[in-house]
Order: sequence, then C-alpha cells, then structure tokens
Amino acid sequence: MKFRSELIPRPAANKLSHDNRFFSAGSCFAAHMAEKLEFYQFRITANPLGVMYNPVSLLSMLEHLRQPFVLREDLLVREDGVWHSLLHDSSFSSPSREELLSRMERSHRQGREALLRSDVWLITLGTSRVYVHRERQCPVANCHKIPADRFERRLLSVDDVVEALKKIISLAADIHPGIFIILSVSPVRHLRDGFHGNTLSKARLHLAIEKICDSENNAAYFPAWELLMDDLRDYRFYKEDLIHPSPAAVEYIWQKFAGAYMDGETLEIMKEVEAIRKGRAHRPLIKDHPAHEAFLRRLRQREERMRARFPFMRF
Repeated sequence: MKFRSELIPRPAANKLSHDNRFFSAGSCFAAHMAEKLEFYQFRITANPLGVMYNPVSLLSMLEHLRQPFVLREDLLVREDGVWHSLLHDSSFSSPSREELLSRMERSHRQGREALLRSDVWLITLGTSRVYVHRERQCPVANCHKIPADRFERRLLSVDDVVEALKKIISLAADIHPGIFIILSVSPVRHLRDGFHGNTLSKARLHLAIEKICDSENNAAYFPAWELLMDDLRDYRFYKEDLIHPSPAAVEYIWQKFAGAYMDGETLEIMKEVEAIRKGRAHRPLIKDHPAHEAFLRRLRQREERMRARFPFMRF
C-alpha cells in the first residue's frame, strides 16, 4: 500500500559536474540549494546582491552585474537614519552611506566575476508580484520596511514574466554561448497576498517557465515546488512558521536534484567530499591518541587526492 505520491524528476540530458561553475539567484530557496552545492565543493556564487523574489528584479540585478560598477543615486534611499539600496536586500543597509556603498561595490566586484565565469545558472522565482517605488518609478528588490504608501503593488502577467526570462536567457547566452539555465519556482508561499493571491502569483510563474522551456534549448525546469507541495505534502516538512521548508525537506529536494542532474562519477565524488567533511568534524575521545593520529593522516591523504584532481576544493 502506498501512502504518498512520490515525484521522481526526469533525468536531465545536461549532466552537471565539478567542472561547472554555478551562479544561483532568486528566492531564499535558491540560497538553500547553493548551500548544498557549496557543501559538496562545487564552485557556486549565490545572490551576490541578496535575495531576489520576482523576475523583474532578477533581471535588473543581472544587468547591473554584467557591467562594471557604477553608482546609481536613484537606487539609494534614506529612511529613519538608515541608508538602503532598492536593488539590494537589507543585509547591505547601513546608517553610513559610505559603508553601504562599500558593501555594494565589493559585492558587485565578486558577483560580476562569478557571473562572467559561470556556465550554469540556477534561477528560482518566488513571486510574480512586484513593488514599484512611486517616487523613483522603479521595481525594487526589497521594500526595507519602508512605509507601504511609498510603493505601488503590481502583479506581472504571464507575458511580463516570459519577457523578463527571455531577456535573462539572452543576457546569459551573450556571457557564455554554451550556458545552461535551470529554472524553478520556490516552494515558499507568499501568504501576504492571501492563499488565492499566492496561487495566482505562482501560476503565472509556472506558465511562463513552461513557455520558456518549450522554446529555449538551454533552459530546463526543476520541480522544487511540486516536490514540497505534491510529494512531501505534509506540515511536518515545514519550519515552525508553516511556510518555509524544514531542513529535512530541503535535503529531500536536494537529493532529487542531485539524482536528476549529477552523473554516477559526480555522485561518487560527492560521497567522498561528504566523508572528508564528516571526518574533519569528528571529535575524538582522546585527542592525542595514536589511533586518532592515524585517522588524521588517512584523512589528509584523502584530501590531497581530491585536491590533486580539483585544486579549487578547500576543506
């Protein structure tokens, strides 16, 4: 007897490996997947300007990173003594304008380098709802708890989302002709819009991604949304807020992702990386015991073998 409907993602035609360089952008779920890739020693940069939820802000971020850093005064606002950037999340905000600019320039330099060197992009869309700053007349990446009357709420149409995604794919192809883009919809619900409003918002994202994947050979869809909503489908797989996925759910979705996109050799390398990381985290009962010293020697040898093959790995 079966008690749930398990979703097994279709094996990807484009397999990924440690030879790839990844760039991940989008919602907080994109950050979860990036953490997994980083744990297994893949070269990954995620959300250099902070979490992005809607496709228009994602496009603005990518267009901004593609060019050398230029200060845009129209993106800076000061509220209650704190400086914010409308293109960055609140982790950049500071009472000091100079500190904000320093954080912006540093993240831009690092993000641009990663963007231009990447050949796989992971794009996770969270919502088709955008907030437009009334005075500056630009969609924002984050409202920074600024009073709501400073913004206009808009719901993108399916065509709006398709247009933004096409521009993202075109920009990616200009950077790296052989680039591969994996699109997904965040399983985190935006209940500020209400249950029905969240459904309408997510539906637009799904429909737009379907159109893109039907027309673009270098784009594919990964069913992160369906894995949580239709496969796990239980509140025990959520955090206490009943909105964000629990660590167990993130791990389950990650395993499905790895099973679909990693070939057998890469999966074996990941097992070795995990074993080394667990070995380094081991705490001996007696630190200077000969058995522990021998264990550390074997562990160092395993690390050296991995670094001989992948010099960029750091344990």
